[in-house]
Amino acid sequence: DVAVIDQTESSPIVYDFAHSAINSIFSNSPINLVGGTLTVDSTVQVNNAFDLMAGTLANATILPGTGGQGLTLTAAGGTLANVTTEADIDATAANATATVLNNLQLDGTLRLGLPDSNNSAALDFNMTGQSGGITGHGTVVFGQMISDELANVSSGSANQVFSIGADITLAAQTGLIDAGGGAIQNDGTIQVGRLIVHGNLINNGQL
Repeated sequence: DVAVIDQTESSPIVYDFAHSAINSIFSNSPINLVGGTLTVDSTVQVNNAFDLMAGTLANATILPGTGGQGLTLTAAGGTLANVTTEADIDATAANATATVLNNLQLDGTLRLGLPDSNNSAALDFNMTGQSGGITGHGTVVFGQMISDELANVSSGSANQVFSIGADITLAAQTGLIDAGGGAIQNDGTIQVGRLIVHGNLINNGQL
């Protein structure tokens, strides 16, 4: 099935079902994922606000909206499972967070925190295999807080490798990567002015 929402409404469409599966979503109205699991086998394009608020988005490829809109993370959290995003991810709200299952393919820009604010943000990775992390052709822009972080929160993190893909760039002021006792493999480009690494850094990229 394909969900097409042509009308532009000011109030968001709230998703809070246990589990639904659909082929694709195109919406001119805002969408809030507040609970349950929404599995999208193809693409999601929201030409309005698209907020992750404790729900789970699975298998989807997120496309930019017509005005460049992407996915917004909130303090309520949520989960991204096997998600590819060609759109940007905005994690600049206070305590914005989400959990990634295994890998995130980032082909846009992920903003963790703000360069001129004390808001902190975190993207946590729960990996079930020996490795996981960020792939794609995107950029992670950290804010000014040490607590703006990428973290491996898996139960077996001490034996895992958190990977930064070859075409991923880490940029901006201050950042933290926490491998949870395991290793961090950088195949990409790190341009962060101050990057704190908790774990064994394997650098195959550019520092």
